[in-house]
Amino acid sequence: MNDPAVFGQLQKGSADKPAVVTESVHYLFKYVSGKPLQRPAWFFDVTQQGEGIVDITTHLVDLIQWESFPGQVLSPGDVEMLRAKRWPTVVTREQFKTITGCRISQIICTGN
Repeated sequence: MNDPAVFGQLQKGSADKPAVVTESVHYLFKYVSGKPLQRPAWFFDVTQQGEGIVDITTHLVDLIQWESFPGQVLSPGDVEMLRAKRWPTVVTREQFKTITGCRISQIICTGN
């Protein structure tokens, strides 16, 4: 994006046609170094973890600022949130047990 010959110029966006669109796919269950990544039970507790995987959205916002406005420091007044959406992440009891090693009925964990 820092090469105008490749990227061109950042266009002015609108609510219906934003200048930059980004998304991230993040897996709750995954293998790391060939082993299943086991998450703690609190990973699913919004009172402890917050709603959403907070660090992922923060990284996306950081990347957009860095890529779209290199070398500039933006102030809160420079940014306006036009809309947002949220939804639950639904997991079955079996998926919860696989991801955390815990039984959800009593939150009994093994290995955490």
